[in-house]
Amino acid sequence: MLDRVRRTIAEYKLIEKGDNILVGVSGGADSICLLHILDYLSDEMGIKIYVVHINHLLRGDESNADEEYVKQLCDALGVKLFSISVNVKELAEKTNSSIEEAAREARYKEFQHLAQEIGNCKIAVAHNKNDQAETVIMNIIRGTGFDGIKGIDYVRGNIIRPLLNIDRKEIEEYCRQHNLKPRTDSTNLLNIYTRNKIRLDVIPFINANFNTNIVENITRMTELVRDDLSYLKSVSEKAYKKCLLKPDLIKSDPYAYSAYSSYGEDNESYNSILLDINKLKGLHKAILKRVLRIAVENVKGNIKDVESVHINKLISLCSDGRTGAEIHLPANIRAARSYDALKIYLHNKYDEYNKAVKNNKYNETDKNKINECKSNQSNKTALYKVNIPGVTQIDALNIELKGTILNKESFDIEMFRKLGYNSLIQFFDYEKIIEGQEVILRNRQKGDLIKPLKSKGTKKLKEYMIDNKISRDIRDNIMLLAKGSEIIWIVGYRISDKFKVTENTKSILKLEVKV
Repeated sequence: MLDRVRRTIAEYKLIEKGDNILVGVSGGADSICLLHILDYLSDEMGIKIYVVHINHLLRGDESNADEEYVKQLCDALGVKLFSISVNVKELAEKTNSSIEEAAREARYKEFQHLAQEIGNCKIAVAHNKNDQAETVIMNIIRGTGFDGIKGIDYVRGNIIRPLLNIDRKEIEEYCRQHNLKPRTDSTNLLNIYTRNKIRLDVIPFINANFNTNIVENITRMTELVRDDLSYLKSVSEKAYKKCLLKPDLIKSDPYAYSAYSSYGEDNESYNSILLDINKLKGLHKAILKRVLRIAVENVKGNIKDVESVHINKLISLCSDGRTGAEIHLPANIRAARSYDALKIYLHNKYDEYNKAVKNNKYNETDKNKINECKSNQSNKTALYKVNIPGVTQIDALNIELKGTILNKESFDIEMFRKLGYNSLIQFFDYEKIIEGQEVILRNRQKGDLIKPLKSKGTKKLKEYMIDNKISRDIRDNIMLLAKGSEIIWIVGYRISDKFKVTENTKSILKLEVKV
C-alpha cells in the first residue's frame, strides 16, 4: 500500500520536496490512514506535516471525543494541530444549504485560510476509491456529463488526494495493522444522506445482484474518461482563445471590460469577456459548450450552479438572439448579444445606474449608489486638451498621445497606403487640424458629427456607430479626437474625410496613441 501511494504521488506530481502539507483529519479511518502514511514518508520526501481538525459541533460529546483523539494522535506523532470549531447547523440555516454542503464549504474555507498562513502549502484530503465511486453514482443520479463521470481529481489547485486509488477495505486493514483505532462517525451508518444511501444500499445491491465489483469498474471508467477529457480540454482552450475578442485597451469599458492581455498567463477571473459569435458558430457543439463554460468560469471565478440549461441558453443567444438581447445566469452573471459579439459579464453598479436612469425607476434609497455611479460616469466624460505638436500624457487613461509634424516630401506614401483603419497611428492634414478651435480628446457628446471617408456630407456620430456595428456597450467609452462637435478621429477606428491627407496637403500630422 505504501508503494502504491508513493507511485500515485509521483505519477500525479502531488508532492514536491520542501512542500508543507496540511492534512485534513476528522478522526475516521481514511484521514487517520492518510496522516500516518504521510508522516511516515515525510523524511523520505522532505516535507513538513501539519494537521487541521474541524469540529462541526453536530454530534455533541461524540464530536468532542473525535477532536480529543486527533489531538492525542498528533501529540504522539509530534505534528502541529490546528483545531477549529464551526457551528455547521447554524451556518446551513444562514446560507439556506444542506448540512452536508455547509460542512464541506466550512471545511475547505478553513483549510485554505490555514494553508495561506502556513505558506508553500498543499492540502491533503483522504478521498479514496469508494468515495470516487459514490461521487460518480451521485452525479449520474443528478444528471451529468463527462466532467461528472470523471469524478474526483487527484489534484485540483492546491488540494491533493494521495489515497484516491486505495479501496476503503485496504485502509481499514492498514489501521488495524498499525493499531491506530480510528473513530467512527455514527451518522455514516445512517442512510439519511444521499451519499450514505449509495454507500450502504446502492453499491452492495449492485454487487450482490450483478455479480460485479462496481467500485473497481467505476475506477477504471474514470481513468478512461479522464484521458478523453484531457484532450477535449486542450482543444476547447485553444478554441476559446481563437474566439476571444481583444479590443484595444482605450476602446474598452473600464467598468465592464477586463485586461484581456493577461489571459492565458494566469488564472485571474475577469469582469467581462467578449467572444466572436461567427467563430463560435463554427465550433462542434461539444467544443462550443466547453468554450462557453470556460468563458463563464473566467468571469464568475468558478462554474458552481452553472448547469447545462444555462449553457444551452447561451447557445440560443448566439444562434437566434437579436442584438441587445440579454440573459441572466447564476451569481449575477449576465450575457448579452451585440452584433457579432457575445458579451459575458459580471453585472455591476454602473449597469444598474444606466438602467435606472433610462427607466426613471430609481428612488431615494438608491441615492448613494447612483451618486457613486454618476461620479464614475463623470470620470469617463473628461476633456483633455491635446498638444499639437508634442506629447499629451493622460494618466487617468494610462495613455500617451504623441503628435509629430512630417514633411510631405519625406512621407512614406507606401506605408500610408498599407496602414489599417484600426491602427492607433494615423495621419492628418496639419493645417486643417490647427485651424479654428483647439483639439480635444474626449468621449462622445450629444450633437457630435463626423464626415466618413469618401462621403459627401456629415453624419451623426451615433448613426455612424450603428452603421458600423460598434457595440452599444463601448460607444460611450471610445476616445474621440474632436474640434467642438466635429470628430477628427474615432480612435482605433476611422478618421474624418475632412482631415485626411490629400495631394493638396502641405504638412502632415502624425498622431500616435500609446497604451
